[in-house]
Amino acid sequence: MSIDRVPTLAAFLFTVALVAAPAHADAPPPDDTPPEVAIKSPTDATALAAGTTEIAVEVTAKDEESGIYEVELKVDGKSVGTDDEAPFTFDKVALTPGEHTLVATARNYDAGSTESEAVKVTVAEPPAEEAKAEDAKAQDAKVEDAKVEDAKSEDAKSDGPPTASKEEPKADDKKKDEEKKGCNVSASQHGWSGAGIAFGVAILAGLMLRRRE
Repeated sequence: MSIDRVPTLAAFLFTVALVAAPAHADAPPPDDTPPEVAIKSPTDATALAAGTTEIAVEVTAKDEESGIYEVELKVDGKSVGTDDEAPFTFDKVALTPGEHTLVATARNYDAGSTESEAVKVTVAEPPAEEAKAEDAKAQDAKVEDAKVEDAKSEDAKSDGPPTASKEEPKADDKKKDEEKKGCNVSASQHGWSGAGIAFGVAILAGLMLRRRE
């Protein structure tokens, strides 16, 4: 490299360093502070009336440095949804009778996260009469299903090969009786014809004897 170019190269590198230094100095440091999060509503140990099937849950979350990326709500350890814009609300969260645990998780833009304190809510069990009514409905539904299945089975059987009807033997018996009656009438007619012939033969024989005399 020529000695004449050394000052020029040094000046170039110095200029690059001056330009890059302020940009690096202005970059914000990583957000090492986790976000803050809490379930505002419902409050802990909330008792809900029997028949409650859905509730609304409101969560507060903030992060002064990088901001809140999203808030996730879990019920009994299962995620029921996320919200990425304040106010963080979750409508129509489904619940069944019994105790449930709600937990919200807030995440910031630097991958920091915080879980809220657990909030427990309890949905009252339905009264005994209502429970019995529900059981009765379920039992009726089972009975109806069984009837439908039986009807399907009967239809399937009717589509199979035809079977002898219970009325057929009676028809056969009637036919046999008629045939017997016909035979009796025929025999009776033959009997009368034979008697007439015999009577005629006897008369002829008598006439012939008289002529010989």
